Amino acid sequence: MKSHISIVTKLIIIAGLCIGTILPGYSQQSSEKTLITAMSFNVRYFNTSDGVHAWANRKEKVAEVIKSNNVDIAGLQEPWMNQIQDLALLLPEYAWFGWGRDEGNEKGEFTPIFYKKDKFTVLDKGIFWLSTTPEIPGSKGWDVRFPRMVPWGHFKNKADGKEFYFFNTHLGGNIARFEGAKIIRNKIDQMSGGLPVIVTGDFNATPVSKPYEVMLSDDYSVKLVDGFDVAKEKNDEQFTNYLFDGNDKDLKRIDYIFVSKEVEVLYHEIINKRIGKYYPSDHLALKAELAF
Repeated sequence: MKSHISIVTKLIIIAGLCIGTILPGYSQQSSEKTLITAMSFNVRYFNTSDGVHAWANRKEKVAEVIKSNNVDIAGLQEPWMNQIQDLALLLPEYAWFGWGRDEGNEKGEFTPIFYKKDKFTVLDKGIFWLSTTPEIPGSKGWDVRFPRMVPWGHFKNKADGKEFYFFNTHLGGNIARFEGAKIIRNKIDQMSGGLPVIVTGDFNATPVSKPYEVMLSDDYSVKLVDGFDVAKEKNDEQFTNYLFDGNDKDLKRIDYIFVSKEVEVLYHEIINKRIGKYYPSDHLALKAELAF
C-alpha cells in the first residue's frame, strides 16, 4: 500500500513539473481574466441657462449613475473644473486626471478619466490634441470651433498586475472628426505596445459615418471593435442622445466604447434611466463589462 501511494505521488509531481515545463507561464492567477466595468458619459457642460437642468440640480444624479453601476473606470465628456470638483467630492473612491481643452490647464471643458483608486495604479498618463500639432496645448485642427483633445492613461490592475491603455475623447467639427479619428488610431498604434486598449468618447458620429469607419478600420496595427456590436449580451436601447426630457426627435448613437479585439465584451448597456422626471444629462451613459 505504501509503495502504491508513493508511485501515485511521484506521478502527480512529475505531471506538475511537466505542466510547468511545457507552460512556463501557467498559474491559476494567469488563467483568470481581469474584469473591468468601463463607462463613457457626456455629462453636459456647466450652462447657466439650463434652468431646471442646471448642474446644481444634476450633480448628485450624475454621480449616482457612476456609483450605482459599479463603474471601475469612466471617460467623461464636457465637464468644467467646478463640475469635476463636485464629482470628486461625491465620488471619494475615485481619483481622476485630465486637462482643460483651451490651454491644457483648468480652462474650458475637460474630458477627464475617473478611476477607482483601490483598483488601479496609473503607470503613465498624458494628453494629445486633435490637430496637425498634437503636442501643442490648445491647438485646433481643421473646422472645429474649440480645441479637441485625448487624455490617456496606462493603467495596472492592482489585483493581478495586468496592464491596459485607456483613451477618452470628444470629437467636433466635420473634417476634424475624420482627421481626429485618424490621429487617435495612429497614437494607439504608437503607444499601446500590444496591451489591451479601451477608447471611450462622444464622437458626434453615427455608425455609418467616416469617423466611425476609421475607428474600426483594419488599416492600423491595433484592431478595434465597437463594444455595442460584439457584446455577448446587451440591453435593447439603440440611441444615446435623448436630451434631458427624452424628447429629441433625431435619435442617434454617437457615444461609444471601443476596445481592442482581445478584450471580451461580456455585457454592454446604454443606460436609459431617468432619475426623477428627467435624465441626468442630455446624453445617456453607456457601460461595458470587459474581460481580458
